[in-house]
Amino acid sequence: KILLSHHPRYERHCLRILFGPEDDHRQTPFPAPPGAYEWWYFDALSSDGRYAVVAIFFLGSPMTPYYKAVVDGKKPDPMDWCGVFFTLHEKIGETWNERAYAYNLYRGGEFSAERPEADIGDSTMTFDGDETWTLSVQERGLWNQSVKAELRFSLKGAPLRLPAFGTEETEARHTWVCVAPLCRVQATIGGTTFQGQGYHDHNFGLLPYDEIETWYWVYAPLKCSDGKDRFCLLYYLPETMTPWDGVLLLLDDEGTVLTQPQETDIMLAGPRRGRYGFTYCRELEWKSGSGGTNPQFYGAARLKAFEGSFSEGPFYVRLPAHIHAAESSNGEVVWTGHGEGIGEVFRPFRLCGPIASRAMWSRIRRRNRP
Repeated sequence: KILLSHHPRYERHCLRILFGPEDDHRQTPFPAPPGAYEWWYFDALSSDGRYAVVAIFFLGSPMTPYYKAVVDGKKPDPMDWCGVFFTLHEKIGETWNERAYAYNLYRGGEFSAERPEADIGDSTMTFDGDETWTLSVQERGLWNQSVKAELRFSLKGAPLRLPAFGTEETEARHTWVCVAPLCRVQATIGGTTFQGQGYHDHNFGLLPYDEIETWYWVYAPLKCSDGKDRFCLLYYLPETMTPWDGVLLLLDDEGTVLTQPQETDIMLAGPRRGRYGFTYCRELEWKSGSGGTNPQFYGAARLKAFEGSFSEGPFYVRLPAHIHAAESSNGEVVWTGHGEGIGEVFRPFRLCGPIASRAMWSRIRRRNRP
């Protein structure tokens, strides 16, 4: 069972969840101390379901050998581990195929202490101070190819206005900021142009991940039987050492929170072993509200490994996902909905495994800043 209520201060080394663009600014010391990290995550799905894109800007990239250096007590400078990650996938038939890929690390970058902005390599992330993030990505690929992309993420509807979860201390070990779960996206990637719906969050903290064993994150826009569009988001930490374990949100098409259950039963099922020996569950089911056989809000998310992964390693997997959900009242179904989205599973302790470094360097390149 996950308890999704606001808890007072309880332990320094804990997690914290914040909501909305007003929280999407630097909250770690700068210059950042050894072991610090920060990343700004963006993804988008085209309106026709053909393209999926992910872009991430890093300071102190934790999903690199930087993590092991921290664990080994070497006190690495986060500025030596700035990075840009970018992928474009195209769905052909029932399978997602990689069309563009870059993950480059740089010694140095420029970051704003007041705004969610970054300049790393030849790539930039800017924010207009209101509702739009603009990404300009120009990166060398693994070999001789290059990636050039321009993306605009515009917040859809009003910003989230929800209380924080977890500690009130700014020294929380890991903070996840759900900045903009619903965005309108315009993308130009090489010769490919599309519009669609996007998502943006912001993570920061201090390594290592002492209190996190695994996290599951999944979302999808829903087409519903009553003719309305909704959006479902689940962030679940089944083994965390805190009094709460995640957040479940249901929003309408304008970004207004419809359901934020305070108590939810979560069940994991469908274990799968990935290509790097990473085992995770493909299915998450939830029930919340009145309980019994017809709870007020219930549903399931399925990570669709058979369609191909967007990213996979010995400690992490990002996959296409399907969510179906429903709401009932007095035992009667009010609406049902389903939709395609994106999900991920992350298990931090495997970052130090014997396979991890070899696997990471096979997909990451060190680059010189221009």
